[in-house]
Amino acid sequence: MKVLMNQGPTQVPPHIPANSQNFPQRRTNDKHQPMQAQPHRLEGLHGVDEIRAKWKLQVASAKSAWDKLTEYELLKSEGHQQKLSDLVRGRYVISRHESDRQVKCFLNEHGS
Repeated sequence: MKVLMNQGPTQVPPHIPANSQNFPQRRTNDKHQPMQAQPHRLEGLHGVDEIRAKWKLQVASAKSAWDKLTEYELLKSEGHQQKLSDLVRGRYVISRHESDRQVKCFLNEHGS
């Protein structure tokens, strides 16, 4: 039976600072502070809110253009060209090209 003798302090690998322990240390530098909103992101959110508000006003016009779509479906699309095009294509059983064309014309006419 071998008896292990205490050979002094264990050696720390070179990539670990000499003052570190086996336990993780609490980091106190700035990069771990809570994130704050960046100005460019706030500006983008303002634009999205404007688009949503405009779209809510245009739902009646969209409903008259595509009467097979429900108001709920139109509101849920939030005026996104691709979502709206997919709805039109599915309900009216038309090609993607045609639905994209109709939606693009509608959005250009109504200033979205």
